[in-house]
Amino acid sequence: MSEDPYISTIKEALIAEILGDINTALSTTADLMEKLANAEKSMIETATTLEVAGDNYRIAITAFTEETKEDLTEHIENKLYKETSLSITEYRKEIREVTTNVLNESIKKRLKNNDEILSLNFKKIKTRLWIVTAISTLTTFIAIACTYFVMSQV
Repeated sequence: MSEDPYISTIKEALIAEILGDINTALSTTADLMEKLANAEKSMIETATTLEVAGDNYRIAITAFTEETKEDLTEHIENKLYKETSLSITEYRKEIREVTTNVLNESIKKRLKNNDEILSLNFKKIKTRLWIVTAISTLTTFIAIACTYFVMSQV
């Protein structure tokens, strides 16, 4: 007889060891699912942070362009004053309208490009999340198949 009163045959010992391996695999799978959930949460937080950063960038660009618009208008006014005998006040309205239109078009183009870049980055994050999920599912199926193979051999 064996030293352990609960295990009387080699077959029972193998079954006990397989059950221990299955328990280890299940706890590893549970840990993996928890890590995947944490990774998903982290990716969502990253996407939110990117959106906030995009908004902050857009605000900074708008402030910069407004300041640049004012500086450019002032420069153009000074240049015209020096080179013409006409009064700056006669041209001020036209200069501001032209400058405003040109800068507004430039701002719209830049903001559109920034929105496209942020959209592409968010799509990449979502794609990577699906890849991680697919790999985890595949790993789970492989573990189940191996367990079934080992159990059928017993």
